[in-house]
Amino acid sequence: MARKRKAAATDLERFVGAEGRADLVKEVRQRIDAEGITYIYYQFPSVTGRIMGKGVPAQHWESIAEKGFQLDSKVVRLDAPIREVGNYDVRIHLHSDVEVFLPVKVRAEGFETWEPGQPLKKKVGGGDVASG
Repeated sequence: MARKRKAAATDLERFVGAEGRADLVKEVRQRIDAEGITYIYYQFPSVTGRIMGKGVPAQHWESIAEKGFQLDSKVVRLDAPIREVGNYDVRIHLHSDVEVFLPVKVRAEGFETWEPGQPLKKKVGGGDVASG
């Protein structure tokens, strides 16, 4: 009897299924409510490769976050290339009259909890080891 192999998870599936994601979705909901956001604008590639945009009532945030979505790279506006770890506010151009800033944390693998101003320490075998 032949067994069916389970297909490997896609990046999006791993992202949507990541541990702690439900808490992050709740945090975004709190911010949406606190700032009085009524619509969220999403852009995503269609199956034909065209970029599609969609405005969605903010009340649907959880159902969309559960499925996952992608931002088109053309809406991301960098004033300069990001070449170092750190915290950045990246400009997202949604419309000719609408721009928002998305906080982005750039971290090296193994240093995901590092914050600017802290020494770089990586957990190795139960102990901390300084990088350098």
